[in-house]
This record gives sequence, C-alpha cells and structure tokens, in this order.
Amino acid sequence: NSYLKSTFKLDYEFIKKNHLLGYVNYANADNNLYNSTDWFDTPEFSGYALGYGVETIIGPINLICSYSPEVNKTEWYISLGYWF
Repeated sequence: NSYLKSTFKLDYEFIKKNHLLGYVNYANADNNLYNSTDWFDTPEFSGYALGYGVETIIGPINLICSYSPEVNKTEWYISLGYWF
C-alpha cells in the first residue's frame, strides 16, 4: 500500500532542437513501507531508458527505448506533442 520512487533524467541538447534523453528509475514497494526502515534498503525495482527527441512546430517528438531488469523486457515508446 506504499511505495518510494526516484527518477534521474538527462536531457542533453547536442544540436539545436535535438535532444539525447536518458532516464533511470528506482523504487521500493511494500505494505506499510514507511512504518519501518525498509525504504532505506536497496531498491527492489529499477528501469532504464535512452531516447532521442526533436522540437518541431507541432511540439516535441520523442522516441524512447526502455529496459526493466526485473522483467527482462525492452519496450519502445513514441510521444508527440506536449503533456497537459
């Protein structure tokens, strides 16, 4: 019923309007996680992603490849436009 998540994000503009994206996520999830010191333990879940983004007249376009070691699975995401 509780979780703690941290995200680290890198957005490097290597050419005007072109971005290299990197993400790292770590999380701990458990019942009553904050009633003990278990949330200080090594994270149980993690995820990593690399991507490319470009700024266009209709908004940003991002292509991202993510990997989760816990499920040993790679997924691709594409996004178009701004998040509201």
